[in-house]
Amino acid sequence: MFKKQLLVAVVPLSGKVLRSEMSRLSTPNLWELCPAKSKMSSKRDTIAKSTLVVTPIKSMAPFKSPTASVKSSTVTIEQSPTLRKSFPAPPVKLTKRDVTDLRSFEEKLTTAMITTNTPWSLLDSIDFHAAMEMLHPPTDNFPLTSARAQTEVLNRLSLKYQCECNDVLATSNAITLVVNNTDASAGGTKTTTYVALDEWRHAFVLAEGSDASKAPYVTEVLSVLSKVQLASPNSTLFLCTWTSGAYAHARRELLQSTTATSKPIILMGACMVQQTALLVHELVMCSLSLEEALDNAVLTADALHVMPSLRHHVLHGVYADKSAVESGTNAFAQVSVTSWHSIAMAVKQATRLEPFLRLAVSEDENTSSSSSMLRQLIDMCSSDMVWNTLRHTAQLLAPLHFVSGLSEMQTTTSGQLLALWIWLFGASTRSPLLDGNSDALISSFLQRLDCYVEEHFVACLVLDPRVHGAGLSVSGLRRARGIAVRIATTLVHDFNENKFIRSYNDYMKQQGDFSEAGVWNAANTSSPMEFWGDYDGDPLHNQLAIVAKTLCSFVPHTCSIEELWSAHAQPSTKGVNAEVSKQHEKCTKIRRGAVLSARVDAKDVVSRFQTLLDVENEPSVEEMLQSNATTQEMDGQKINRNLSVRSVLESISDGIEEDATGSDAPSIALDVAWFDISSSGLDKIRSTMQKYLSAAIQQ
Repeated sequence: MFKKQLLVAVVPLSGKVLRSEMSRLSTPNLWELCPAKSKMSSKRDTIAKSTLVVTPIKSMAPFKSPTASVKSSTVTIEQSPTLRKSFPAPPVKLTKRDVTDLRSFEEKLTTAMITTNTPWSLLDSIDFHAAMEMLHPPTDNFPLTSARAQTEVLNRLSLKYQCECNDVLATSNAITLVVNNTDASAGGTKTTTYVALDEWRHAFVLAEGSDASKAPYVTEVLSVLSKVQLASPNSTLFLCTWTSGAYAHARRELLQSTTATSKPIILMGACMVQQTALLVHELVMCSLSLEEALDNAVLTADALHVMPSLRHHVLHGVYADKSAVESGTNAFAQVSVTSWHSIAMAVKQATRLEPFLRLAVSEDENTSSSSSMLRQLIDMCSSDMVWNTLRHTAQLLAPLHFVSGLSEMQTTTSGQLLALWIWLFGASTRSPLLDGNSDALISSFLQRLDCYVEEHFVACLVLDPRVHGAGLSVSGLRRARGIAVRIATTLVHDFNENKFIRSYNDYMKQQGDFSEAGVWNAANTSSPMEFWGDYDGDPLHNQLAIVAKTLCSFVPHTCSIEELWSAHAQPSTKGVNAEVSKQHEKCTKIRRGAVLSARVDAKDVVSRFQTLLDVENEPSVEEMLQSNATTQEMDGQKINRNLSVRSVLESISDGIEEDATGSDAPSIALDVAWFDISSSGLDKIRSTMQKYLSAAIQQ
């Protein structure tokens, strides 16, 4: 036995000797193994690759025997970096708050990957793991793997999304089930997406359909509606759907459905954006000049993008300050036919730059080597008729610009879009572009209105205070009142027609309670739901308020113009893996939910469409180019030279022949006499649209 405690020297050891010594000196009260790295470890690492360190407690004595016992000594083994790799540290123990933060982090990361279409393989990348571990020590569930993201995390997100959806729908007064056919499945084919929107336009994806070729598919619609009714048993149900020829059949089935599992739909309508695109198709079919003008606009935009000399001459003509020439170069981004907005901007740009383009082409003709594009430009710029056609095209597209802008906004009503249809109809029949084919256009236009314009569209055109009957003739306004009365009898309990008519007349004539100061201020009318909310419970106006709020709650479009155009300009592939469909549906809910939640307000729309919507007070050419540069960057569309405007329009399904044949007698007999398509009537529509956007942008 030792009389004094042991003095142990620091001796370098090989790995083999170290293991031998550790085995021999394994008494628990003698050795304290420290796998964690101490603050001084970086200094001790410089002593040797492996060292044995013993710290004495009191005094030291010479080492005598390997079998001797030692009292009250503490031994620390400091491992080399090589040995530390062979003995990995255990996972970090997380606090409850850490677990919550990591769950939130992986949910946000998964959502970001879904909404940006990032490949799941990123999560299994070694470099990505290393980057994540720089931010947080590794744990059992960190960094996130692709397998967990696609199962556990995606399931959590889906459940959370469904709970939020149920909570919102449970308190909704009116729900529009929107049947959208512009989404793509996992295999790239077009698929049906069912979206529910309440009266305040809170939107939730409910399900994905199995067949987009037949729209609307009644059996599938009824199945989704039954789920909506479970979530919101007391709400009023509407349906807005894409149609490929099954609308008339669905209308008969759904509006009359009184089965135990489904109460009848109160209001129904075909997607007005789809029908707008088909109206444009009919315009192009009736006017070769219009199609040629659109192609020429794309040609000039492409030339400005690819021909530096032409661009240089145009910019020197536009800018008085030559130092600004360089900054204007980005305004001439290449036009993509996959974007309707891009095409519309090309038309506006060509008409505004006409004098500069014609001069620049003549200069390039003398200084540049001949090319196919330059020869086309020379022929184009030498013809006054070509430029006249472009100007007429720009005028004709004006109502379509407003349709495009309003289709991006979730507060848009059927009344607003119907007023813009009347403007488009009036502008088309008066345009020189029709080449004497106005009769054919009028016939096809009225057939489409008879088939797809429901009578509640007309009533909404009157009761949406932002429109207030703009576009209707005296005869049309009188008939709209009769429609409003018929609708009120089905919506209002204990309907009192006398009170309703008195209230309706006061509203239309802006008299009585509707003549008070500020009632018709654009800031007050910009939200129909809030405007009519002021009259809830009013002894005289409550019935009219109920009808108006119901009509303005209906969502009249399934997608925006840009979404529709882009979807039909992109090639689709056939075949979809059924095993992926459930996961794809969950991802669709997250992706579409993020898009729908990022609610576009009037300020965003006007900013993007400013150049197109300034019909009267157009910005200067310099301001237009600056706006154009910003907008073109936002579009970010891929270029596809095999596309044309006509080819995109022809790819949009049109079921009017089947729907017209299968429809019952029309609910309203629309004719031209309903519309005020005089110059003053069309100006009134434009004025109401501009006033609304001007007021909304200030809120």
